[in-house]
Amino acid sequence: NQTNTQGPPKILINTRGNEMLSFDGYCYNKQYTSTSIVRWCCSKRHQRGCKGRLMTNLKYQIVREVTEHNHPPSNDPKSRMPWDHYLSGILRPATSLSMNT
Repeated sequence: NQTNTQGPPKILINTRGNEMLSFDGYCYNKQYTSTSIVRWCCSKRHQRGCKGRLMTNLKYQIVREVTEHNHPPSNDPKSRMPWDHYLSGILRPATSLSMNT
């Protein structure tokens, strides 16, 4: 289990209009959405081979952290995203969260 030190997850919109999730110092790309779960993978997956993933419900509450990251978190959201994906705005913070691993 990891401790949430950055507050609730936030949903971000990148310059391409895609949702990203910022949580606990890491940024995630939306990978898959089912009828009840959204699966997210670390935005450093291609750059660093990071296998960090997590799952949220459709209200963007953390349900499960699947794997750990192979790099430290960052305090600057822009540094967690690929160079051409700088934030164009924050959609909304997620509400309460539940960590189950």
